Amino acid sequence: MVIQFDGDWAILRNMPNMHYVDFNCLEAGNYYEKMAKVHAVVMQALKDAQAKGVDYVMFTYGNSTSEAFIGTARSMVRAIMKSKESAPFIIKKRSIEHRSGFIAAIKPNSQP
Repeated sequence: MVIQFDGDWAILRNMPNMHYVDFNCLEAGNYYEKMAKVHAVVMQALKDAQAKGVDYVMFTYGNSTSEAFIGTARSMVRAIMKSKESAPFIIKKRSIEHRSGFIAAIKPNSQP
């Protein structure tokens, strides 16, 4: 279960050893291309963070659902974080969900 946070999102940007992924400005494309890109970027960011010893990855996607793609990127990020696919990479009970983004706490890499 992830932590739900409704406070000031800006204070979370000061967490140590964090990588940032911003979905607010993705280029145009059809719906399926965009969703495939969001999925690929999220999974690669989690894998890279774990390999590099990063503690957190912040995914930002805005808090407005008036723009269809931004709302959909938010749904895709949240779905991935709750799925078994992300389990090897994140510590769910230390991850933070906010209306404007998601901070994934990264599991330490067990590989030498």
